[in-house]
Amino acid sequence: MSQPLGVIVDCTDFAVKAIRIWSVTSCCLAWGCSNYVLGLETYIEEESAEGMWLGMTEDGEIVPDEVQEETSDDSDGELDSSSNQQSCEDSVVHLADCGWDVSAPEECDQQSADEARLLLALECEELDSALVSEGPLPLCRWFGWNCDDAYLCGGQVPADDYRNLLLFSDVDGIARLDDVVESYDQVASILSKHSDGRGLYSAAMKAQFQNAASAVSAGSMVYPDWTGDYLVELGSIYLSELRHSLVHQETGGYWYRYFDLVEDCTASPLRVAIVGLTTHLMADVPEAVRDSGGSDVQETDFLRLGDVVAASSDKFVEGLFESYGVDGQAFFDGMFQDKWDGGFGGAETSSVFAFETIEGKSWKNGLWLQNSWVAWAAQSEIWSSWNTMDGILATLDQSGSI
Repeated sequence: MSQPLGVIVDCTDFAVKAIRIWSVTSCCLAWGCSNYVLGLETYIEEESAEGMWLGMTEDGEIVPDEVQEETSDDSDGELDSSSNQQSCEDSVVHLADCGWDVSAPEECDQQSADEARLLLALECEELDSALVSEGPLPLCRWFGWNCDDAYLCGGQVPADDYRNLLLFSDVDGIARLDDVVESYDQVASILSKHSDGRGLYSAAMKAQFQNAASAVSAGSMVYPDWTGDYLVELGSIYLSELRHSLVHQETGGYWYRYFDLVEDCTASPLRVAIVGLTTHLMADVPEAVRDSGGSDVQETDFLRLGDVVAASSDKFVEGLFESYGVDGQAFFDGMFQDKWDGGFGGAETSSVFAFETIEGKSWKNGLWLQNSWVAWAAQSEIWSSWNTMDGILATLDQSGSI
């Protein structure tokens, strides 16, 4: 029954037993107390222990907040220790299932557990390639590998970040364009944070995929479904090859040069980045056009994407400089805006690296790759053009121009 205005209701009168309130609703809502549940989102479960409320001991004493916090911290520490131990044990089982008889470290501390979780993230085939000889994996506690802060020409990526690299380079988990954008952003961030040169290309390209995704979302494309599929195919190629590199497998296609140069400490970082970009434009684009089933009707959307890239070429410069301290302004101004400053070998460089020329070749070759009669011609032109670019970049690197 409703209470008259001004009557004070004691809401504790009905609380004989301790209660756990899963969704809080005032017992005095609508001026009344009730022993039934008010609203669909309110649930009250009665406990058998009388007189106990949150913050009380069994004797009815109030537990100070700081004591509760200390108890919680101790509990968290025990959970962390238990979780770490479980990760090490699970890793031993996983390794055994893949044919590796390995014992866990004597003490499964946080680093050992991070390395264990890294091992758990690898398929058996990847474990075989990664463990057959000391490779790039940071497994100091487990195998005594890569215990310092440096690896090859850059820094060492720790196990917890390395596991995230495996996550974001797993193309099986990429279904949408947003997945590509996130993967490039995360990969570039992790690798650049540790000065690992494998992220030079992704640091330059991440903004381009963001801008392309924005253009698709804004309704700028006539065939948005195809455009999204094409960009997913395009972005996945580098990620797949990065995954191979991370687990000490041979990189395929034209990406072998990029990953070889990452391990060559005499190579200019700008050269490495440009090799990645030219591989993307000259080889990956035709492959993505083919795999997405591109046809003449999608050419307008393809060229619009090219316009997005060219219009935001400064993002290449910003990405490289902010992530690695590499200044590529002069070269990219020439490539995308035809503003060559004369220090890059003259007419041959300006002709071979002109973005519009590359764009036209890549679209045509993508269509030709879908036709068995002319696919060989497309493959031949891709190889010839890419090889010419690679040679010019080697010369520019040796001369100190890049």
